[in-house]
Parts: sequence; C-alpha cells; structure tokens
Amino acid sequence: MIDKSKRVSKERLALIQLSDAVDLLNRGNYISAITLAGAAEEILGRLCKIKKAPNALEIEFFLNSKTLKDDSYRMKRNLIRNELKHIGEKESFSIAELEKSAYLHISAAIINYKLLKNKLPNSLVIREYCKTRGLS
Repeated sequence: MIDKSKRVSKERLALIQLSDAVDLLNRGNYISAITLAGAAEEILGRLCKIKKAPNALEIEFFLNSKTLKDDSYRMKRNLIRNELKHIGEKESFSIAELEKSAYLHISAAIINYKLLKNKLPNSLVIREYCKTRGLS
C-alpha cells in the first residue's frame, strides 16, 4: 500500500517526469515525452538557479549568443513545448519536429541535473538514454 502522507521533493518529481519522458520517447510517444521532459527541465533549471549554477538553456544561449537574441532564442527553442501546453499560432507539427523537440528537452533536463548534482541520474532508463546519446 502506498503511504499517501509521504512528501516528494521537486527534484524527485523532476526525475520521475524525466524517466517517464525517456520511456515515452522510446515508445515513440513524442508529444507526452516533450511535455514531461519540458517540466523536468524547467524544475531542474530553476533548482540550478537557486544553487547559483548555470542551466542548460543559459549555456545554449551563451554558446550561440553572437548570432541570437535572448527572447527570440528562448521562444524558438521552446515553441513546440509551449504549443503543446497552450493554444498557439502553429496548426501542426511533423513527427520529425516532435521527435527532435523530445530529444532536446530530455537532454537539457539531464544536463540540468548534471549541473545541479555533478553526476547523471541513477535511473536505468535515463542512463541507457545517456549512453545512446553520448551524454556523460
């Protein structure tokens, strides 16, 4: 029986979302993978900020800062994730766009965790993802 009085930290919630996102990605469910990975990325990114560490989005922007404007980059990078959560301008997405976005948000969430903890998550499904994607 589950102890319903047990508390779950934001970090743990993000890791559960991230593991589920990788599992969904592996099954080809890019839409739900994007939504869960985006939530995990955001939580872990904010925990990085609280710790005064950089997060994946800040690093991406810094690496591309000579050719990008901050607001437009964030909007383009997170377009699909935000369109899946809200009614927006775009009517449809290709499967390739959805797959690419799922990989982006999952990888960014893992990077945020690594920046926060200086190690990869212990989840087997996440470790297998890292191995296949070359994240260490």
